[in-house]
Amino acid sequence: GEKEMSSKLKVGILGGTGMVGQRFISLLENHPWFEVTTIAASPRSAGKTYAEAVGDRWKMDTPMPEAVKNIVVKNVNEVENVAAEVDFVFSAVDMTKDEIKAIEEAYAKTETPVVSNNSAHRWTPDVPMVVPEINPEHMKVIEFQRKRLGTKRGFVAVKPNCSIQSYAPVLTAWKEFEPYEVVATTYQAISGAGKTFKDWPEMVGNIIPYIGGEEEKSEKEPLRICGLSLGALLAIDFAIRHEEKVDSLVLIGAQYKVPSLLIDFQNLIFRCMPNKVFESMGLSKSSTIKLAHSMRSLDFTLQLNNIRCPVTILCGKKDTANLKASKRLKELLPQATLHIVPNAGHELNKYAPNTIAEILNN
Repeated sequence: GEKEMSSKLKVGILGGTGMVGQRFISLLENHPWFEVTTIAASPRSAGKTYAEAVGDRWKMDTPMPEAVKNIVVKNVNEVENVAAEVDFVFSAVDMTKDEIKAIEEAYAKTETPVVSNNSAHRWTPDVPMVVPEINPEHMKVIEFQRKRLGTKRGFVAVKPNCSIQSYAPVLTAWKEFEPYEVVATTYQAISGAGKTFKDWPEMVGNIIPYIGGEEEKSEKEPLRICGLSLGALLAIDFAIRHEEKVDSLVLIGAQYKVPSLLIDFQNLIFRCMPNKVFESMGLSKSSTIKLAHSMRSLDFTLQLNNIRCPVTILCGKKDTANLKASKRLKELLPQATLHIVPNAGHELNKYAPNTIAEILNN
């Protein structure tokens, strides 16, 4: 059976009168761990009981819970007043993205954890976007968010785009079968605000509904990059330039400051290798040599602190050219984990593919 807590956590709902806020309230009715004690909404709802504030706009199939009907709604903008009453809040506020970012961080700075249904903070590098059963390890980034916000307990965590959260669990279950292509089709509701054909008649017969930005969310939100050797340098470069787009990094046999002698030596080896070796890499021999040469002066030491996403570093114990750099990279990226693979050289994908897969799966 469900584990009972000795005392329930007091929960606040930000934006409690809207569709998503109502869903939070209905889901939390009679919850074994949580009790809704505070509801906050716009100033026009503040001061009214929850039943008065919602009126005839209750959209759930189940009746409004009796326990919340007489809760007096607070002004969501009075952050200290709301935060003083709760252990944590669920956020479903209806504001602009910048306003949402600001108010959620304001609540976090009162040492109140914020679990948000909004998309505003999904690209904030130190805010974890989590499906708990799939990537709970991403919660580790909260440590760095707290340093930025100056908090000990407060933080913001978000859920992913609704489409991703529906098919990601299925894909996770299939991982062991190594699918290489997935076709995902999503069917959007006509409204996320609870509208129906009855009160939105112009939607009747609209067979091509369009919600701008939805497809892009599914493409961008799960972006994870894995780079081996020179590819690791490119991955680091991309994560520094586009920190808001990268969900996690895997760096194998990586350097962050390119030793020019190593590049010159590597290019010497490349010149001695047959062209067919490079064909499978998708680059010609000359292009590979040019790419490597262009990296001779790269040094990311001062920019590594821009990378706030989770980082996994792997290096073969026999990869003497990169072992020291991998250890130093771990020191420069405190959120990173380092795995030194025994009895393996530089090409871990060749020498220890099962080990790599096991580390990444865990």
